Amino acid sequence: MKILTILILLLTSNTIYSNEGKGYSFSLGGGVIYKQNIRDDNQYDKADKNSIVTPIPMAQLSIGPVSISGPNVKVKLPGTTFISPYIGIGRDGERYYGPGMEWRKDSWFAEVGANILMFKLSYSRDVQGRSHGEIMDISYNGRLFLGKVILNYTFSHTFYDKEFTNYYYGVRANEVTSDRPYYAPKSSGTNSVAISPIWLISKNVSWFNSVKATFLGSKIKDSPTVARDWYLTAISGITYKFD
Repeated sequence: MKILTILILLLTSNTIYSNEGKGYSFSLGGGVIYKQNIRDDNQYDKADKNSIVTPIPMAQLSIGPVSISGPNVKVKLPGTTFISPYIGIGRDGERYYGPGMEWRKDSWFAEVGANILMFKLSYSRDVQGRSHGEIMDISYNGRLFLGKVILNYTFSHTFYDKEFTNYYYGVRANEVTSDRPYYAPKSSGTNSVAISPIWLISKNVSWFNSVKATFLGSKIKDSPTVARDWYLTAISGITYKFD
């Protein structure tokens, strides 16, 4: 759920059509995701595969300051030319159904953040009470205009507190086996870099592509439930903007 949510938001946020006169915007499309899994034994869906390719829908609706993309809702707050604050709620975390383990599930997170020039700062907290965790994110977003191609690039660091990391990557006492020791990690995080070109095929049609590499922090990659130090995500999709 987390991956689908993030990708829907990422794809549509770069190709959304803005009808300033009417105060709304709407885009719709579809695409595919390629993702390497960080677990080898996840019994949820097809997550035990080394990698997966999945078709995805893409849709986003904005009405005034409110933006809805999948299960994510964001509301822009009054700001300045250089600072744009917002609040929101959406899904985060991941689903991990390890053999002989209690199921870990994604959850609802409330978020507050701000876009400051080329940077984005955000803080979110689990309000559904599954992990009781907190997330902090800082990213730099750049953009180059190359004719009909817009090249976006992003560098990001995401911090997870102890509660979040323990819930998703820890091993509880009742889950210990001969090859899965007890594990109670402290706070950790990830670093990522993404390159996302958009080809403006016509006034209403855009072709979006993105390749993202995510590098896991030591407390995550040292977990007995994690099989990778880093993973790739590649996505491609076409969206149509409605007049």
